[in-house]
Amino acid sequence: MNETSILEMMALDRNRGFRLLVEEFTEKIYNVSYSILRNRDDAEDATQEIFLKLHEKLDTFRGQSKLSTWIYRISVNHCLNKNRSRENRHVSFHDIEGIETVLPGRALGDEDLKMMISDALDKMPLLFRTILVLKEIEGLSYEEIGAILRCRKGTVSSRLHKARRMLRNHLSSAMVLEDIP
Repeated sequence: MNETSILEMMALDRNRGFRLLVEEFTEKIYNVSYSILRNRDDAEDATQEIFLKLHEKLDTFRGQSKLSTWIYRISVNHCLNKNRSRENRHVSFHDIEGIETVLPGRALGDEDLKMMISDALDKMPLLFRTILVLKEIEGLSYEEIGAILRCRKGTVSSRLHKARRMLRNHLSSAMVLEDIP
């Protein structure tokens, strides 16, 4: 379903329109939440909290950006605030999809590689991890990421480049260490 259809439905029937919004964005909000919080339970809680916040703030959406940009901005801000209020802790394994552009030629079906990617993401600074997930997993454009994080397209590009380099370096180190007997 496209954003225009969701907004049109909300104008006709707010509750039905909101149900469509939930159907369309649940997985996307969860993925962003997990990428920041790095814990499944926290990400699930955050997803529910974000939908409550969206429901309360629907009347404040002015259409100056895409609906998805507005939703991602609220999601990222909520998770960043939640992350600040708790201790950083190591998380359990979680399947990571959509990261092929960072590791060309590697099969993501390999459980060890998925674990290495998850560990490498855990070691990355939050800002770079967030940008990497928004681009590589969520497939957002540089402009959309800039609007969400309130920075310029060039800043997004340079931070994404640095995030990819960090991920490659973490993975290279892990793979080299793995090969040592």
